[in-house]
Amino acid sequence: MTKFLGFDQPLRIPSLPQEKKSIQPWVNELYEAAAEKVIQEVTAAMKDGKNAGTYLGNLIEYGTPHPIFKNRFDAVFSAEARKKIRYVVQESASASEVAGRKIKRGIFIVDDDELYQKLHHVFSPGSSPSHGVYITGSGFSYLPGWRETGVLIMKNQSDAIDHEIRHSIDPHENTFAKREGYHQLLAELFAEYHHLVVQEKDWMELAKFVANEGYYEEFTHGKYKSERPINLEAWWKLVGSMVRHARDLSKKYTHVEVQRMILTAKTNEEFLAKK
Repeated sequence: MTKFLGFDQPLRIPSLPQEKKSIQPWVNELYEAAAEKVIQEVTAAMKDGKNAGTYLGNLIEYGTPHPIFKNRFDAVFSAEARKKIRYVVQESASASEVAGRKIKRGIFIVDDDELYQKLHHVFSPGSSPSHGVYITGSGFSYLPGWRETGVLIMKNQSDAIDHEIRHSIDPHENTFAKREGYHQLLAELFAEYHHLVVQEKDWMELAKFVANEGYYEEFTHGKYKSERPINLEAWWKLVGSMVRHARDLSKKYTHVEVQRMILTAKTNEEFLAKK
């Protein structure tokens, strides 16, 4: 049987007893309070008759201090385009279980694929199309709540939405303690763990997901450029060792506990040292 990153078939593991729910010490309660604040603001505006696209347009207009960015946005975000945006409040059961508290996020959904591609080009020029765009809170420094949470604009894809919500509880995201270089693969390992391991029970697919060359380029040469770049073969080996270690830990701990181990590790070595 063909192997990929050391995996020859999905390993199916019986479910272990779930632990008692408790709020984890690494949960950023200031961020959670800000997330609740912006949800209340937008839903109140919706009740008053403002549509989600208009609200998003106002956020960009008044919250972003870069005129070039605003001009690019205004060029594609016409009054008609704004009608194609929805705002949804989504709770993530998997993120809530890991955090030990309810996790919900407000998301701007773009139902029109052509409009989404145009917006993606505005926010991430030169990057490959994806299922979502995240504008960091630094772009909204004058708007309390938004400057903590940033803005998430996505296609209407449930798995992708849950993936992004899971990213938002990562204690190493949106902080000065951010992971560097290819240590950022921990973020993707966690974000996709529930979907591919807990739901699909397929460790090999998790390895394939994290090992893709897009992440390799981003984490070694792109946005999270590593000070010690590694070649593609070394990247594959690293991903394989990380996923195999998670699989080995899952034989001793619940999936929730393993996800917390991934989430709280700042470096790959720190995670690999967990026994």
